[in-house]
Amino acid sequence: MSDGVGLPAPKAMFKHFSVEDVDEAVVSTIFMFVLFIDMALRIPDLAKFCAVLAEMHQNSIGHSPEGKYGFHVPTFQGNMEQNNGWTNKWEEYYVRGLRDFIKQEQAVQGRSEELDELLVPFFEKVVPRLLRPLEWGETKIKPCLLHVDIWYGNIAERTGTDEPIMFDPAAFWAHNEYELPPFLLLAIRGPIVSSAN
Repeated sequence: MSDGVGLPAPKAMFKHFSVEDVDEAVVSTIFMFVLFIDMALRIPDLAKFCAVLAEMHQNSIGHSPEGKYGFHVPTFQGNMEQNNGWTNKWEEYYVRGLRDFIKQEQAVQGRSEELDELLVPFFEKVVPRLLRPLEWGETKIKPCLLHVDIWYGNIAERTGTDEPIMFDPAAFWAHNEYELPPFLLLAIRGPIVSSAN
């Protein structure tokens, strides 16, 4: 059974402890059981999927711990760890996360002088002008729970019902529009991938 918005919900979680072998690797092994959901690995109807995603966002507003942005543990988007420490401001969380991703990417790919030059005005001018106003007045945004890692490999249809299913989240509490860039790629690539299935 899902949590009502297309995400498989955990049924039980526990640590595995071996009496014979107290090796730290064994002691720290964690198991999670979820209900098996028979899925067709194809992109669901995008209108249905958007409705499920919007419901998840809407229903989570007001439930972030102390109204903060972040998450209580690091999560991973692919193999890149997200620094999810709590912040009071969306701009602060966004900048820290993006800087951290850039640092991880540069550790693998090396630095780019062109990117370094573009980042200065981006962080000093573009980000404050776009994000800071979201923190003011009656239209102040409130954090909602995001999946974060939406792409055609992390969504499917429930077999028999065509209900959209999302899995493998890299969740954190943030501005709902953070989900849009990867979703736009999904919308563009969706018809190509769907026709291949």
